[in-house]
Amino acid sequence: MTAKQALEHPWIKKHISLPPLNEQIIRRFLTVKHLNDFQHLCMLILCELLSVADHEFVTEAKEQFMAVNSSMSGEISFTEFDQAMK
Repeated sequence: MTAKQALEHPWIKKHISLPPLNEQIIRRFLTVKHLNDFQHLCMLILCELLSVADHEFVTEAKEQFMAVNSSMSGEISFTEFDQAMK
């Protein structure tokens, strides 16, 4: 039985409700596989920090990121990072 067949099984459909897929989240998952080792390590460290962080810390970190990311690209360029460090 394939995963698709399992998800279409009547018992699964009756007992498990799956949320709709969010295309933006799927695209972000796919970009992770293209990270180099350093980027991947940074991502893992960030995930670990955020998993134990309180809501206030996460909100502040997001605000700080948005302040540094002046291009609003969702990524901090070297220029933006350099400017933030000055």
